[in-house]
Amino acid sequence: MKRLLLSAVSLLVGISASFGQYCTGGSTSSFDSNIGSIGLLGAGTSAINWTAPCPGTTGLDDQTSLSVDLEIGVSYSIDIDWSTCGGSFGNAGTAWIDFDGSQTFDVGEEIATWTGAGGSGVINYPFTVPNTAVAGPTRIRISQQEGGALPLDPCATFTWGSTTDFSVNLVCPLPTVTDVTICTGTSTTLSASVS
Repeated sequence: MKRLLLSAVSLLVGISASFGQYCTGGSTSSFDSNIGSIGLLGAGTSAINWTAPCPGTTGLDDQTSLSVDLEIGVSYSIDIDWSTCGGSFGNAGTAWIDFDGSQTFDVGEEIATWTGAGGSGVINYPFTVPNTAVAGPTRIRISQQEGGALPLDPCATFTWGSTTDFSVNLVCPLPTVTDVTICTGTSTTLSASVS
């Protein structure tokens, strides 16, 4: 009995370890640079409208209680204020969405990149959720690093800047009479008959 229980516990630990979790990283100082605000209007009435505090948050700023629905294959735009909590420093910034649900932010998942002086105002970045995206819950990560250079490492630890995560729910668009969309990561079956 003990051996069976030990095997079951080992299996559960192995399964949970294989799913992993998102890396953290982020700044070690709350001064100087911080993302100013994020605006993203999603599907239906879902939206993220967030303004960051000054001074900023050290480490990963977990804002995953804020969520937006995005339909696979649909175009959106995100407004990002690459701001500052004091001074105007050379910065680099990147936003990613984990489209494949792998709990990593890959180069192909970048939706915005920027270099410039903090405090330059809100910039609008259009993007399209790829048809290869996997439906389900995932994350947006936005990182701004003072003195950073592109490409940024989404897991990096640095002195000044910020790294903030938000929740995203990738959903299949509703099919129309003339268009059938195949959506990955779901168990939905669509049947139609022509009369």
